[in-house]
Amino acid sequence: MLALVAMTTLAACGNGDDTSTPKPRFSTDKLGVDHTVRPSSTPTPLTPAGAVLEDGRHPVYLTGIDMPARTITLDLVQFLTGDEAKRVYAEDHPEDPSGPPNDYYIVNDNPRVRTLPVLAGADVTVVWSEPGNLGQETISFEELPDYFADDVAPSDPYLWYDPFWLTVDDGRVIAIEEQYLP
Repeated sequence: MLALVAMTTLAACGNGDDTSTPKPRFSTDKLGVDHTVRPSSTPTPLTPAGAVLEDGRHPVYLTGIDMPARTITLDLVQFLTGDEAKRVYAEDHPEDPSGPPNDYYIVNDNPRVRTLPVLAGADVTVVWSEPGNLGQETISFEELPDYFADDVAPSDPYLWYDPFWLTVDDGRVIAIEEQYLP
């Protein structure tokens, strides 16, 4: 089963254009591994800044970051593993009986993006990997743009190729954790 290594997200400067809509990417990670992502259907505009996501932990792709405003823009997804990933993958890909690679399947059925404030001092965890060496590191929110500068697919609509888990409390992001994908 996929080991969940939480990490954070959000860096890379947003362009302030709240009319753009992210599209799922079908790309490979730094190690050349294909990731399975089911795309969203019709794009919808961004919600206004301050839109609330219910309290809890949510899988997302980061689509924008506004450092002066301390906000992030995100595309909420479903991160499925195990039997649920196999079932949904089989529904989406009946011609492929092998199931989702690496026992996870990312579903993006809703193209809506949200913008949330990031609490000062929010925990941010990122994953780094080198051949034979995997680890995680805690960084500050202010260091995210530098982290995202190394994105291997800078032309895609997401700030980073891996999804993140956001912990939301009272409408504010209190933790950002990058999800390791094999």
